[in-house]
Amino acid sequence: MQNLFPGVCLFFVLCLLSACTDPETGTMSDGKSVQEVKVAEGVSNADLIRSPITADDANRDTVNVANIEFDQMIHNYGVISQGDVVKHTFKFTNTGRIPLIIMDAKTTCGCTVPKFPEDAIQPGESGNIQVKFNTASKKAGRHKPPITIVANTYPNETVIYMDGMVTD
Repeated sequence: MQNLFPGVCLFFVLCLLSACTDPETGTMSDGKSVQEVKVAEGVSNADLIRSPITADDANRDTVNVANIEFDQMIHNYGVISQGDVVKHTFKFTNTGRIPLIIMDAKTTCGCTVPKFPEDAIQPGESGNIQVKFNTASKKAGRHKPPITIVANTYPNETVIYMDGMVTD
């Protein structure tokens, strides 16, 4: 019986929260719309975490953002020897409606180094992200280092990968 208590409590909390807003009208139980509550009480819900679309952009359509579309999300470099350096160019196109601005390309270790364009990529135009993967300190086995691209897209992070086997 004691194990059921947290689940029952969660159920009642969820029921109370869902009862606060009418899904058809978007009004709170007190008759105010969610937007009216935000304005009257100064509730901003903060910006969506690291996203170009903010909570205050109620009328903004997420279609009107940059969109990065890669020709290939994973590059399979095959089987290579420890100490080899693999280089690959990931090609992408901005399929969005505004210029694409890449702010960062992050990796999980210093063995993978990305180079991305610093200039804006206009809608319909293409660009490249060059990645160099150094296997000098890698143990034998499969390695799939991620490269996280941070841009003015929705969502604002896109992950591409180098993938393959390293042998002794």
